[in-house]
Amino acid sequence: MRLFRPDALSAPRDFVRPELPSDRAVWLEIGAGVGLHALTCARQHADINLIAIERTAEKFQKFQQSYLLDPIANLMPVHADALPWVVHALPPASITKLFILYPNPEPKNPAQRWLNMPFFAFLLSRLQANAEIVLVSNIPSYVDEAEQQARTVWQLPVTRHVVT
Repeated sequence: MRLFRPDALSAPRDFVRPELPSDRAVWLEIGAGVGLHALTCARQHADINLIAIERTAEKFQKFQQSYLLDPIANLMPVHADALPWVVHALPPASITKLFILYPNPEPKNPAQRWLNMPFFAFLLSRLQANAEIVLVSNIPSYVDEAEQQARTVWQLPVTRHVVT
């Protein structure tokens, strides 16, 4: 696997490092899309702070519109590429739960899948001990590969659930 070089990533445009609360758990969602999960999750878990990142402008605009109609104090919508944002925003061991929901499996480039990327090691360093990673996909082969990578490459405990 290639070496990840966080020092090679510039901060996102107009980047402001967030102040993370020290008195409550911080959860991170990468690829928030139009924000359906983030908005629901933040409402259901008022005792945590949720950072929800979406790179795509069109999806983020829809997410932001929904958020602005009914702002949720414990939700931070972020329009950015997750890799440089995480590198510049999150200190080590700051996240207690990570959501990667319906990621693009990059059929032509397996090296760009989350658990195959060198960045994943850096991302793991941002998680607290015993943090939970929730990866959801409707593509069984992607889940199979992610489970194998989690167990063999990253030495992570895996619990697999099938939702119908």
